[in-house]
Amino acid sequence: MGLDGRSTSIDKVRESARAKPIIIGTFVTTVPIAEPKLDPGMYTVMFRPKGKPRELTEALREGSRILIAERKAKNARKSGKDDKDEEPKTGKWRTILKKYGITDDEAAIKSAATQVKHVRIKPGDYKVPSEESAFLFQKDRGDFVAHTTTRNSLQIKSSYKQAELSMGTDIKGRETLTLTIGSPMSPKKTRSLFVFDLKVVLPDAPSEDIPWRLPEGTKPQSSNK
Repeated sequence: MGLDGRSTSIDKVRESARAKPIIIGTFVTTVPIAEPKLDPGMYTVMFRPKGKPRELTEALREGSRILIAERKAKNARKSGKDDKDEEPKTGKWRTILKKYGITDDEAAIKSAATQVKHVRIKPGDYKVPSEESAFLFQKDRGDFVAHTTTRNSLQIKSSYKQAELSMGTDIKGRETLTLTIGSPMSPKKTRSLFVFDLKVVLPDAPSEDIPWRLPEGTKPQSSNK
């Protein structure tokens, strides 16, 4: 077992993390971050792998069929000058749609299971893409407020990698900070469940008025990842 007691079967962890993102750690900044847009403060960083939870995909299939039929019937009744509406159907599918913040209007389309490409994370009802992996930023014990997509994925590495910090520039010439993070499968195992690179774009270059510096003992490294 690893990661809050979850099974370390990679498929099970991946499916679980789509519904409940994995906590990576705490991110603290004393300056605003350009990308993702963050104010100075403390944030919990979580990782959500790409894809929709299986239960949401199934709920979208069922809910889409029911909602489309209901709306067609309602329009037919109105065409016949019958204003009496039937009670909308309820079921587990509607509870699941609500859990992931999917509205009836979003689900009432053909092929909603593939056409809906987002979920909403609580608290904060924050919308994130479901077709890309993402790091999520939760304000200290509060709402989710930002995310950044990533090509990182859940995978088992042969050895556990300690956290590393490097600085560099992106293709636009902006200063970046990259934190490489590894998570062990369990306290007694050396293999890691994943190794991630969390990259953020720093604000304008430091000046005498707004200086920033690396933690004591940290050496800057060139990085063009």
